[in-house]
Amino acid sequence: NPTDKIAFFVRLALKDRSGNLIFPIFWDDNYITILPGETKTISAILPEIRDKRMNLEINGWNVQRRIIKIDS
Repeated sequence: NPTDKIAFFVRLALKDRSGNLIFPIFWDDNYITILPGETKTISAILPEIRDKRMNLEINGWNVQRRIIKIDS
């Protein structure tokens, strides 16, 4: 969290490029709160996916929605 404010109730979601949720995904943590200057590593177990191109969506109570493209 590079800001000077708490990132509250942050939620992660993986979506295919069409915007559909990829599931089931088992995150090791969810709805997290990140203090200013703090970092957090989250792991996930997800199903076998043929098309490895997906989007990681980050959203939170006071966090602007952000989408990160993944091409692996």
